[in-house]
Formats: sequence, structure tokens, C-alpha cells
Amino acid sequence: MKIISYILLVTILCSYSLLGQTKKDAFNNTKNAVVKIIASELPEIGFRSSSGSGTGYITSSDGYIITNHHVIDGAVVINAIVNNGDTKDTIPAYPLWSDSDMDMAVLKIDKTNLPYLEFAKQDEIKLGEEVLALGYPGGSDDIKVTWGIISGIPNDSTLNTTAALNGGNSGGPCINLDGKVVGTIYAKQIAISVEGTGFLRSVDYAAKVIENAKKATATYEEITGTKSQLAYKELCAAEAAFISIKYYQDDEKEEEFLNKALYHVGKSIEHDADYILAYFFKASFELYYAFYYCESNDKIKSAAYAKDFDISIRKARKLDVAEGKYDRYNASIDVQLEEFLDGYEVDCAEWNELVEKAKNSLDKRDDRMKDFDNYIKYGKRPEMLSDAIGSEISYKDSEKRTNYGIQFGVTYTNGIEYQEYNSQTGDYYWIKKDINKIVTGGFYYNSNKFGFGLKLLQCDIRDESKIGIGGHLRLFNYLLDFNVTSSYLLNPENPIVAFNYISDGYYSTTAGYKIGIGLHNLGDLSGDYSFKEKLSINAELKAIDFSFGGRPFFAMLFKTLIVPGNYMSTGIQFVIHTHSN
Repeated sequence: MKIISYILLVTILCSYSLLGQTKKDAFNNTKNAVVKIIASELPEIGFRSSSGSGTGYITSSDGYIITNHHVIDGAVVINAIVNNGDTKDTIPAYPLWSDSDMDMAVLKIDKTNLPYLEFAKQDEIKLGEEVLALGYPGGSDDIKVTWGIISGIPNDSTLNTTAALNGGNSGGPCINLDGKVVGTIYAKQIAISVEGTGFLRSVDYAAKVIENAKKATATYEEITGTKSQLAYKELCAAEAAFISIKYYQDDEKEEEFLNKALYHVGKSIEHDADYILAYFFKASFELYYAFYYCESNDKIKSAAYAKDFDISIRKARKLDVAEGKYDRYNASIDVQLEEFLDGYEVDCAEWNELVEKAKNSLDKRDDRMKDFDNYIKYGKRPEMLSDAIGSEISYKDSEKRTNYGIQFGVTYTNGIEYQEYNSQTGDYYWIKKDINKIVTGGFYYNSNKFGFGLKLLQCDIRDESKIGIGGHLRLFNYLLDFNVTSSYLLNPENPIVAFNYISDGYYSTTAGYKIGIGLHNLGDLSGDYSFKEKLSINAELKAIDFSFGGRPFFAMLFKTLIVPGNYMSTGIQFVIHTHSN
């Protein structure tokens, strides 16, 4: 009996060895070599996200990591979250090599004695072989695993799998039951007639990219934006601390990690005083703090950090003038959020309203998805669609917030023709005056829904000067203009009365337009023209708006007016104005 028992035991052990590990064992033995990649272009402030996450896997004990090119494309700082038993370490990672065509990249972290994955042999991978796909789909904090088979081996550098893949799996490994990598996840085909085929980059190609990375000739500065490895690592540490905020909901933890982020970005600048990207990150952290204290109604601290933001962003832009390498940061860093700053003061009420709308939008996300699903299945109009863009709606509202001030401008128009009456001969004859000047000055007030304004006009036309008054009344996006002169006057700038439509941003600090139709005064001959002949079409484009001391100060408006069949005038108005938002 003992001999039979030994034979059975050996048979079981040999069978296990031949069949490989169980799926559970394969997963548990490899999961610590799979890392979450967080790639950040700029810190996430407010509702603007400029960071993404994906998956990577360690291929050597000294920290070489494979991931996808699209996971890290455009990133300034990259961190790898490495499983270390019951804890997780966030480690700065810098790219050594990347290929956009094959969508593969290699990162390096400065850590040794790491768990790592080995590659299976390409010619031993079989159709129908069971595989596990590992990764962090949907930005998950914990590693996930799905099961499938190798469903296709095309004659190229790819494999197909039936394992379920989702956003965030990108760059992760697909392993066999021996725990060896059979492919790197990089894409998934989705269509009505396709169940969802996953694509893997072959192990032969993955093995080559490590060698390519070790031979890469790009300098550290080209890769990271600084010659100092310590400066780059501190910047990664700053972003890692900032990212930690979203994992904690209480205010004490948020403030703790904000302080930590500012500490590390300060250390980064100590190591490299001309590190342009570090100043952009510092500015973003400080702007976040300005809004953070705004939400907690601490206006003194909010204003202090708003001032620090202004100093940092000016420094970053000044440093980048010579290089011009980071135009996308100059153009995009918190431009919308700067709209909430008036000098060094944050518009807390406006900001808190925006935060509340965004939170409500997120709270109703599941209901919106059900609403949209009913639209797809049954054609029912999604009633909650407007909530889906909650923060965008509130931002558009902010473009028409209260502003008031004085306005002064000068317009020079051209191409004016009019008829003059000769009392001696009784004939009319045409006179053309190429340049006509109109000076305006007045005040205006605009709330979110209503506005009005009054102005004085001095019109220098026909070699004489006339004085008039004008004004406007606004209700939402509709505007009624009126102008009165001291006598009948050919006025190419202002119809007697006009009904206009204006864009949302016209009375804010952004570009806008005004277009409408008006009743025009044709001068002494106005009685000889029919009502239709006195109608004019007017358009106005506000194309430039400069600020001074944090306040809108100077604008340029391009104007066109047409009286069909009679004349057309064009002009430019330079406006000096003030706003209070």
C-alpha cells in the first residue's frame, strides 16, 4: 500500500508540474511585479484633468518597466506605484525609450531587488492557451485580473486574446499559467459586430524594447526637462503627494498632502533654479491652495496663495521665453481658473457655486447613464443631459457675471458716400468722404441677465461736428441700441435704433460678437427714402482684450455697417474700460 501511495503522490505532483500553476497561483505569484503608472502633464486643479493612469510591469530586478507609449505621452512627471507586500510605494519613473508606432515604452525606477516577470518563448505560445490579463483598469487603486485564451496569432508583432480588457489595462502584461509574459496589452477592438478582441504586442518585440532602451542616446534633460535627477525626482514626489489628496476626504489630510507637494516642488527648484516645469507645477499647487482656502472661507490665506501663484506663473513664463518649448503650458495652465481671480482676490462665491454644481453633476452620474441608456434603447429624450456637462454650463454662466465701468473709444470709419443738395440749381450730387471720426464715452452695467448703458457721441462728419447721446438695454443675449444726434446727421457708426443679438462673452473679458439690424438715419434726405431703404445691418467683433493689474483694461472692436443699396462703412474702435467681476 505504501508503494501505491508514493506512486499516486508522485503522479499528482508530476501532473501539477505538467499542467502548470492554477490561475489563482499564477496571479498571486506575479501581481507584485505589475505596477500602476500615473503620468501627469500638469496637476489637476478644479475640474481640469491633465493626468492619466495605466499599467506597466517590471522586467528586471533593477527596475526596468514596460508600458505603452500612449500611457506616458505628453507627461511631465511619471510615478510608478509598486506593491511592497501590504504597502505600496510611489516611485519616480523616467522614460528611457518610446515608440509611438508600436505603442511601447520603457521606464526606469531607481530601486533594486524588485520582483519581475520573465518572457515566454514566442514559438511556444499556442492558439487556445489560457492567459490572465493583469492591470489597473479604470484607474483602479487595486490590481485586477481577467481570464481568457489566445484567440489569434497573426503573422506580425501582435497576438489576440479573449480576456476582458478595459481602459487602464494599457501597458499591462498578459501571462500564461506558468506566470510568464506572452504579450503586452495595448489595444482593444470595439464595434457592433465585434465582441471585443484584445490586442497584445508580442514578447519578441517586448524583449527588444528593453535592449533599445539601454542603448537610447537621449539625454536626461531632453527626457525630463532638467539636467538634475534630484530636481526631477523631487517634482515627481511633489505630484505623488498631490495625487494622494484624492484618496483622502477629510480636510486635515488634504492640507497635509498639499503642504507636502509644495515642500517637494520647492526642493526641486532648489536643485535646479531654472527648472521651467517645476515653476508651472508650483503655480498649479498654489492656485489649488487659493481655491482650497476660498472654499473654507479663509480669504486672507486664499489671497496670499493667489499672489504666490501669480509670482510663480510669471517666473515660469519668463524662463520659457527663450526656449519656447512649453507653449502648451503657457497657453493652457489654468486659463479658465484665472477667470476667478481679480488681482489677488478669489471670487469665492462664484467658485463655490461652480464646485457645488460639479459635485451635483457627479452625484447624478449613475442616473444620467440610466437616462442615456433609455435613450439608446427606447428613443426617450435624456432629460438629465444638461447635467452631464455641469461645470461647463456654470463656466458659461460666469462669462456673463456682473461687470460695470466707464468706456471711452474712438472710431474711424471709411467709404461713406452721401448726397448733397444744391439749393441754387435744385440738383443733388454725390460727395464721398473717406474718413469720418466718431468719439464715444459713457458708462455701462451688466448683470447675469440684465444690462444697460449710456454714452455721449461726437460725430465729425461733413466737416462739422455734432453731439448726440446713445445707450442700450440688454435682456439675456438681446440688446436694444438707441442713438440720437442734435440734428439729422449721416451717422455711419450708429443706427437710430437697432435690435442686436450678442454672444455670451461679449461683456466679459473674452472675445465676443454683436450682430443685428437697425433703422438708420440717412441725413437730410431721410424723408426721400422708404422704410426698407433705411434699414441697416450692423456687426461688431470684440477680438482683443488686454488686462492691466489683473483687470480688463483695453479692448479692440471691429465694426461693419451696411445700408443695402446705399453704403457700407467699416471701422475699428479702441476702448478703454474697467470691469468689476
